[in-house]
Amino acid sequence: MSLSAIRPLLHHLYNVLKSDTKSESSALQFMKKEMTLHLKSQYQSFRVSQLLDVSMFC
Repeated sequence: MSLSAIRPLLHHLYNVLKSDTKSESSALQFMKKEMTLHLKSQYQSFRVSQLLDVSMFC
């Protein structure tokens, strides 16, 4: 089997992995945002709010 024979398969697998990574990343960002909003609504302390703002960038 030559590389040219499996190149289309490798290209397809690469694209599938890339799209899964993007959707997973979007889901994680959404989950982080929702959790932060929930925690901010529960804890009104300024320090907690600051900590949550900083943690959003991690």
